[in-house]
Amino acid sequence: MSVSVNLEGQWDTEPYDYGVMESSQVCFSVDGHGWSFLSRMGGAINVWYFRWAVVSVGRVRIGDYRVVSGVWTDRFDRMTAIDADCRLDDARVLEFAVVDEFSPDGRSRRRLDLSSPVASATVFARVGNFFDFVLPADAEY
Repeated sequence: MSVSVNLEGQWDTEPYDYGVMESSQVCFSVDGHGWSFLSRMGGAINVWYFRWAVVSVGRVRIGDYRVVSGVWTDRFDRMTAIDADCRLDDARVLEFAVVDEFSPDGRSRRRLDLSSPVASATVFARVGNFFDFVLPADAEY
């Protein structure tokens, strides 16, 4: 298995979010694109879009190119208001490790540890395959 395959998919902080008022996810697509988000109680959400590549064993380059801030509405299961939509040119190289662990109920899962925060978090559990984070149709691209 290649090193990049270890990162591909959807990762979530939810299993580690004990009593917090926010949650984060990060998604790495097989085509080298991805997104991360930080959501807070009340619907506030920030979404970062990035390009990524594994540059060496245990090191990933993440280049943020866009951030969108707004309000997520569960009723519609999408962003219903966009407060800011900014272009970025921010790249960084992070160290990472993907390890197997057991949840408190004994189920096996994969954990992603990052050397610096992505969407305000450094520890994520793999929760699925990549999916696109779709913005409302009226969003400026």
